[in-house]
Amino acid sequence: MSKRRKKKVRSPRPRKRLYDVEMIRDFLDHLLWELRINHLENTNPGMKPNPELVSQLAKYQKKYNTVGLMCELKINACGAPENIVKRAAESFSSARAQISQRYIETLEELQPAFETAFECASNPDAFMVQEINMDELTCFLRGQEGDDETSEAGMDSDDE
Repeated sequence: MSKRRKKKVRSPRPRKRLYDVEMIRDFLDHLLWELRINHLENTNPGMKPNPELVSQLAKYQKKYNTVGLMCELKINACGAPENIVKRAAESFSSARAQISQRYIETLEELQPAFETAFECASNPDAFMVQEINMDELTCFLRGQEGDDETSEAGMDSDDE
């Protein structure tokens, strides 16, 4: 009987794992559209859905095979009188509209950070460096903190 040699099985090289920037961007856009629709529905109960908003949402639902990113909430009246349930539902809708608006504003405010992160994630082999000249830096600081603090730092003198 001959002995069989065991073949050495090479383990595959670990692949470099990268962020799927397109998917993350789509996820954030999808979330923003859902929040906008949620806000609209809660500020205008009974209003027919806006076809433009629905088509934007449908694009992501089809692409990622999902029905949505936000839960639909349903009130269980638990036997409470109809007028109490109606008032509670109206208050709840108003609160949800305010929360949705806050989320929308926050996501929109974070867009520049997301764009920078997407750019960096798309270039995984090198640490990204953004150069800013002193004129741009001075304008930025003046816009952020006011002239007094940049003057104290000596940034608005022309001593170069």
